[in-house]
Amino acid sequence: MDRIKKSVLACVRQCGPDDDLEDALGRIIARHGDSACKVILEVLTHLDFEKAAAARHWQQIIAHQSGLAKTLKRTVPLAVAVCDYFQWVKKSIGFAKLVDVSRFEEIFYRNQHDCLTGLHNREAFEEALAHEMAGAKRQGRLLSLLFMDIDSFKDVNDTHGHLVGDMVLRTVGDILLSTKRAADLAARYGGDEFLLLLPDTNKREARIFAERIRSKVASRALEGDYPFCIEISSGVATFPDDAGSGLALKKFADDDLYRTKRQTKVDCKQQKAAEIKHHLHQAGRAPACPGRLCPAIHS
Repeated sequence: MDRIKKSVLACVRQCGPDDDLEDALGRIIARHGDSACKVILEVLTHLDFEKAAAARHWQQIIAHQSGLAKTLKRTVPLAVAVCDYFQWVKKSIGFAKLVDVSRFEEIFYRNQHDCLTGLHNREAFEEALAHEMAGAKRQGRLLSLLFMDIDSFKDVNDTHGHLVGDMVLRTVGDILLSTKRAADLAARYGGDEFLLLLPDTNKREARIFAERIRSKVASRALEGDYPFCIEISSGVATFPDDAGSGLALKKFADDDLYRTKRQTKVDCKQQKAAEIKHHLHQAGRAPACPGRLCPAIHS
């Protein structure tokens, strides 16, 4: 869908005479079918339709444009036909506000994304979750969710300052964006919490994906000489196995995240106890470096 949207926006921005725009959009529809109709109407009207409904509306808009041109005895731009169709024929919108499409897309992007990380924001995630959950229920598809946070993030801010904390957040955001698939949606939920929505993904695949992200984050070197590495923890939930609604899916993933953190603390204590026991048996010798005892940020 993103590729189609880029093509549609390029047409809207670059085409001169309206006939050129209609022809260019027609070529996109010929390549991508009903999906292109859906994207075109989203770009032109910000209305969301199912693919088949969007295709019907598009055909009716073209017919309406032709009818207006005959009545007015002049060329009717596509934008005018779209506005007249939805405002007066379908009555789907009230008073229309004119705004340049590039300016609108810029405002819409800022409204949907976190300015620090470039990820989707919480509001955009909630909208996407509701949409994906409805589709998963209707089509009998799997839907998994990763709930992640940065271990000991408060210590980073307290020890190294909030600018370094921002750099850590941006680093995690970059990794999520470069690792996710085209159909996935990555969001910053708030603070150091991140969410990743994985359509058509089962629990096992989601856990593998979570480990891949954890490994990439842990191995990423920060710019500057900072004596710590970044570690994240993840919780996983899958529809329909773990929850039947978006809210329940988030809660299950959040609970799973904290189960993981509790188990990590237990593992750390057991590892430390084993190392102390080992060192006691090695009296008189310098203790070996214990290494990273648990997945957390150490300063």
